[in-house]
Amino acid sequence: MFHKYFQSCYLKHLETAYSLYYDDLSEYGNPLTATEVFYYIAGIDGVPGQIRFALPSLLRKFGRNIYVKCLYLDEYAADKPIWEKYTIENCNRRKQVIIQDILMLATQHQHINILAFSNGFYDFIHASSELFSVLPQLNLYWAACSPDHFLPDNSFEKIYAINGFKCGEYRWAAFPLNNWLTWLNPEMAVTHRWKRGSQHRVFHIDDVVTRFLCLKFYWFYISLDAFNACLKWSLRNFREPIQIRSCVLAAENDGFWCGPSRNNMEKTIAKYLTNTKVLKKPNSHSWVAEPNNMDEFLNLLN
Repeated sequence: MFHKYFQSCYLKHLETAYSLYYDDLSEYGNPLTATEVFYYIAGIDGVPGQIRFALPSLLRKFGRNIYVKCLYLDEYAADKPIWEKYTIENCNRRKQVIIQDILMLATQHQHINILAFSNGFYDFIHASSELFSVLPQLNLYWAACSPDHFLPDNSFEKIYAINGFKCGEYRWAAFPLNNWLTWLNPEMAVTHRWKRGSQHRVFHIDDVVTRFLCLKFYWFYISLDAFNACLKWSLRNFREPIQIRSCVLAAENDGFWCGPSRNNMEKTIAKYLTNTKVLKKPNSHSWVAEPNNMDEFLNLLN
């Protein structure tokens, strides 16, 4: 029954405690007058509002006259629990919305920049088989590249025994976050210290993703079962790298690329993209898209 207490804390957070960046605003700017157009695909537990964290970098690079359209479905709204999002049915819904959105943008604009974060990239791959006609119009930016399969993790089994539960056929568990736990996994950091010249700021994890307080710790839900099932489904028909002008921002201290997976990062990138540019930074997955890195990353396709 202990898992019900964690669920109640999480659901209460979704209802009442949105952070500044965690919302469902899915469009920024004017599509009729924009000189640069972007399509944003969020990653794990992502919502449209997360693009706000990257907006200052976009404005510095491309100017104020930009338009950003974000992938949005009601099934992935900010107030929906993550275990309701990761289903095969929702994978197919995301695919269809991506296709519709990009084809619509391609009829209105000569060039479109795809911003795919984390495993949102694999949603784009899922849709790419029906986007061949417009691929020459697209630039792809893949930030915080993630594996296409998550390996078993002993820590998951231990946490599952404490607060885990099953939703349908998938097992879910809430993992703790604390800066003191980063020696176990860098993704457990709650804050990130940023500096540019004389500017200093401490970013909080709630600036970019939803995390909830319980027993004086921040927590986040994961399911290796659900993530892997959705990835396998989305990539089941993939055969060869797509031909698209692209670049990748990779985190060298990425907690999702654990164990043997870490050595396969470049192989995974080459599996899906050809002749791409890769920028590696010594950050964790959660913080690799911080402003300094994003500024450099967005200049790769000049």
